[in-house]
Amino acid sequence: MSFQNYFLLSFLFTVLVEVPILLIGIKLVLKNQTSYGKIIFWGLVVNFFSFPYLWFVFPLFFNVYIHIYLAEIFVIIIEAILLYKALNLKAKNTIILSVVANTASYLLGMIILK
Repeated sequence: MSFQNYFLLSFLFTVLVEVPILLIGIKLVLKNQTSYGKIIFWGLVVNFFSFPYLWFVFPLFFNVYIHIYLAEIFVIIIEAILLYKALNLKAKNTIILSVVANTASYLLGMIILK
């Protein structure tokens, strides 16, 4: 599989894992009244923003064993900040949502896409 196809497949997989986690976390766990459409929209936006950094920017500066941990921490922080600003949730809740969503997509991706 070409790098471009693997990137697109990984991005699609990430969105398919993380957006439902955001929906479940915000609507069912937090019982927040934010609309489904707004959650889906911002779930896509944060991934469109952070995913390319994970794949293209961090590998330029760090070796593969270090970059994945630093990059995931960066992604979690950036996504939490964006969700906090966009969805008016408590900071603690956006950090937890971001950690859960990114951990799930990373671990499931390692199992399924490798």
